[in-house]
Amino acid sequence: MSELHKLASDVAHPAPQRGKISRWRLAASLFLAPFVWSIQILCSYGLSSMSCFPRYAPLAGTQVPGMSIVVLIGSLVALALAGLAVWLAIGAWRMTRGEHQGGPHEALDAGEGRTRFLALCGIIVTTLFSIAIVWEAIVAIFLPHCFNAVA
Repeated sequence: MSELHKLASDVAHPAPQRGKISRWRLAASLFLAPFVWSIQILCSYGLSSMSCFPRYAPLAGTQVPGMSIVVLIGSLVALALAGLAVWLAIGAWRMTRGEHQGGPHEALDAGEGRTRFLALCGIIVTTLFSIAIVWEAIVAIFLPHCFNAVA
């Protein structure tokens, strides 16, 4: 029994700097950008489809003037929130520099530095979803909202 205790006391915690960053900050850096992207895509699709197909027959043109402006404003708000998530993730990454030695490759390979690993995952996820938000904004703004379905 004493040998087990000695082994347990020699092992360090895998996330020694876990108290530096709140769980809310890590959660926001991981999940805010995907959540904002899903809201953006649902709202832009819903607004565009309801303005082009209000009842049972499609319209030849948009029923709501300025639909591109509304979609652009929504996309800019979504991009600002995703930028906030990127900023939170990068800040978490910088605050946990001393948790595990090495760069991002070592954080991915080693089992130490759990908080730093989650911050790195937040950087990757928020960057990818920020690109998706920009892509959705480009498509929603530059493509026509209503295609002439009736020939």
